[in-house]
Amino acid sequence: KDMQDVNVLTIPYMLELGKTKDKELAYNVGRVVAKEIAAFGINLDFAPVIDIYSNPNNTIIGNRAFGTDAQTVIDMALPFANGILEENIIPVYKHFPGHGDTDSDSHVELPVITKTEEELLEKELLPFKAAIENGAQMIMTAHIALPSITGDYTPATLSTKIVNDILRQDLGFKGVVITDAVNMRAIADNYTIEEVCRYSINAGVDIILMPEDPKATIDTIERLVSNGTITEDRIDESVKRILILKYKNNY
Repeated sequence: KDMQDVNVLTIPYMLELGKTKDKELAYNVGRVVAKEIAAFGINLDFAPVIDIYSNPNNTIIGNRAFGTDAQTVIDMALPFANGILEENIIPVYKHFPGHGDTDSDSHVELPVITKTEEELLEKELLPFKAAIENGAQMIMTAHIALPSITGDYTPATLSTKIVNDILRQDLGFKGVVITDAVNMRAIADNYTIEEVCRYSINAGVDIILMPEDPKATIDTIERLVSNGTITEDRIDESVKRILILKYKNNY
């Protein structure tokens, strides 16, 4: 059937869904979303957004968030994700470690959050902890700098401290980590594709999303492995996680 003849349902903004406080509704909306994207042959959804919309000047998260507090986000996003998974679509929780308290857009520049890890644990990380306890299989990183934690302005996507130490070690996440799109200017304006590959993969990332030149990215990774900048063991870890993800979901 021609694509112009396909009708899809209008889904409410997640912020509006969150205001209902209706967990069953969130679950059913998740199922509807999954059914519709499955019809197009898609097997994962870059949702739910589990950032907390805590900064009213935030233009990147806004009404994609389920709420302005951690508990609302947890109460509504997790059932939504369970609804997606019920239809055999993989939910991807994002944007780790929390993009809700920024006032700039990582599509155009690098946002900076000055909170400490302890402060993140009190708020931003709560939905991610809950998602991991809920069986999260995929998490997407944020292109945000956290200098109070990392000591510099390295984006979370490229940071061993954020991806390996906090997400994998402290929070115990064993699943697949995918970057946000690396053609976004917070990354593309500041790092070469070789730096993106070297830093993100060595930090513990498994999938690099939307490089501007996929073939060149593959060639770069091969070269970095061949010269020992990235070990084969590090690549094998990611391959294993991706294969386990596919196996669990019958893909």
